Amino acid sequence: MVMGKEENLCWAFLVLLVTTLRIDNSFQLIHAKSPEYYPVAANLSTSWTINDSCYVCDESNDMKPILVRSHFFCGFWCDKSSGACLFAILLSSDTYGRNTQLVWSANRDSPVRQNATLRFTQYGDLILENDDGSFVWSTNTGGKSVSGLNFTEEGNLVIYNQRNEIVWQSFDHPTDSLLLGQKLVRGNKLTASASASNWSRGLFSLALRYADGLVAYIESDPTQYYFKQYFEDYSNVRTIPYIRFENGSFNSFLIPPASAAQLQFMKLEPDGHLKVYERQESESAYPWQESESSYSWKVVADLLTSDIGDCGYPLECGKYGICSNGRCSCPEEANITATNFFRQTNDRISNQGCTPITDVSCNHSQYHSLMEVQNASYIGELTYGQIPKLDTVTDLEDCKQACLNNCSCRAAQFIESFLEKRGCLLISEVFSLVDTRGHSESVSFFLKVQNPAAAPTILASHPKKSRRVTIILGSSLGAFFGVFLITAICFFIYGREKEAKELYNIYLDQVPGMVSRFSYEDLTAMTNDFSTKLGEGGFGSVFEGTLTNGTKIAVKRLHGLDQVEKSFLSEVETIGGIHH
Repeated sequence: MVMGKEENLCWAFLVLLVTTLRIDNSFQLIHAKSPEYYPVAANLSTSWTINDSCYVCDESNDMKPILVRSHFFCGFWCDKSSGACLFAILLSSDTYGRNTQLVWSANRDSPVRQNATLRFTQYGDLILENDDGSFVWSTNTGGKSVSGLNFTEEGNLVIYNQRNEIVWQSFDHPTDSLLLGQKLVRGNKLTASASASNWSRGLFSLALRYADGLVAYIESDPTQYYFKQYFEDYSNVRTIPYIRFENGSFNSFLIPPASAAQLQFMKLEPDGHLKVYERQESESAYPWQESESSYSWKVVADLLTSDIGDCGYPLECGKYGICSNGRCSCPEEANITATNFFRQTNDRISNQGCTPITDVSCNHSQYHSLMEVQNASYIGELTYGQIPKLDTVTDLEDCKQACLNNCSCRAAQFIESFLEKRGCLLISEVFSLVDTRGHSESVSFFLKVQNPAAAPTILASHPKKSRRVTIILGSSLGAFFGVFLITAICFFIYGREKEAKELYNIYLDQVPGMVSRFSYEDLTAMTNDFSTKLGEGGFGSVFEGTLTNGTKIAVKRLHGLDQVEKSFLSEVETIGGIHH
């Protein structure tokens, strides 16, 4: 079939359009060079500044490399939402920087911002400064005859001297990951990030220790192991300075070996798992380009889980959560009618732990008690006991009392065993608990709780009860203030009337020609209870009366005084001027 020029142009345009769409959907290149244009080394007196350009930009992060070696990129890794940047080493699933994994950083706890500067000084020191010029991090290699900086095929950033000896290398300062060939040296440790989106140091660490071998632990006071593995040659444990992540093994762990075309790295995750990731081929997102394969990172080993199980991790079920075959629940008393002291932190996600309904308060220690949690133990303590035991306490009741007497104690565990583990453990920070059904040891576990008698704490911790108490208090206070207000009004009215009466009497005394005044009781007696009526006049009736001296008088009894007060007073003035 022979195609015309117009058809050829159409096909060429279609291929160009498809290729353009493929590039735009895979990753975005802004002010970028191809990998081969980035150096693998740097000389003294070189500096780099974070600007608004990037090599690979995705929805969350920008990568700004300064050194590139195959799948490894050394440079700045910036979070778009916060603007925070790390000086870091990243491992990509391909040589274009796609699907990158953060494997090392210099300033995880002190991220910098745009316009921060990395300087390789003339004295051989690699220094990171923030945008305001403040010091952030350094290799402290100044004055050590440094001659250059090199980025190796293994992803190791190396500073070397004039004799080509290593003065400093990133492999000696791991963060949360190990690369193939990298050693975990005694004195160093891997520390997990706080979360997948928070690069700063988290709770979990992996280290090599003299007496204990390889240990994984949670940062607490005291340190609490959740994994321990002795060396195969235990007699020489003190002479073994490191263990190496090799292709196929790590200490006594066996790992599926990676082929020459594969890449692996090991990472201590924010949840305490130690996982090995491998670059594996996956289906291409662009089927029209059959020559290019797509790669992604897949977990090929979860190293600690084979020994400790899913429930062996300190936060597998969150704080105070009980783990049983991968399921999480909150502590409950054996008595069905007992008070419920714990609730699920998140009603929809059970592995986020449990929260005390009433916080334990040292200010109300008289209301403390210990709740027994049956078939439960503190995580790791049966196998990797690291919390100091009270060896002098060999009685269960004494162990419980020791916890009640110690304000910082949040749980007590008493172990009875034929082994040398018998004793009392006082725990100040409670992480996940583990179901002990099936264990041979006899373990009694108690959680310190705050009883409802502590009214101030209960009001703050029980919304429903707090609402009832608030209603009762509100009603009582409302009634009290109502009675108080009515009483105050009555006193006010009485005072006003009394004051008005006194002012009225004073006013009457000042009326011109005012005659003698008599009380109503006196007038009633004088008129014999108003019995003899003489007639009627304006505003009232006139009655006959007799004074005590026998003088006859006429008494006018008014009706509706409020309306005729002025007329009455005028009449009094008139009468007062007449002498009978």
